[in-house]
Amino acid sequence: MFVGLHVMAAQQFQVPELAMEMSEGEQFMKSAQNVMRHYSVETTQKTLDWIALGGTVCMIYGTRFGAYMLRKKNEREPQPVVYRTPAPQSVNGSGKPAPVHGGFAETPVSVEMEFESE
Repeated sequence: MFVGLHVMAAQQFQVPELAMEMSEGEQFMKSAQNVMRHYSVETTQKTLDWIALGGTVCMIYGTRFGAYMLRKKNEREPQPVVYRTPAPQSVNGSGKPAPVHGGFAETPVSVEMEFESE
């Protein structure tokens, strides 16, 4: 759960450095457990089960919600349009136009769109 929360945070905040591998998460949790054994922190199994359920719910629905939000964001953003225009023809030594691969050059064009709100 700890690793999953870091992966979700990395995606949500667009900071890939926050993501960690399972081995890092295990190392962190073992170190935290070693520190916690020096303190008298007691809890019931019921509380631990609720915490585990909460973490699982966050991992399952949090990633789905993040994917949904990303999809909605991409749907709103205008995508660049590529128009194909005839490529310029060059003349070789024989006076004939030299062949041009494909006959068209790609010219990227960014189109800005305005949306009316109701």
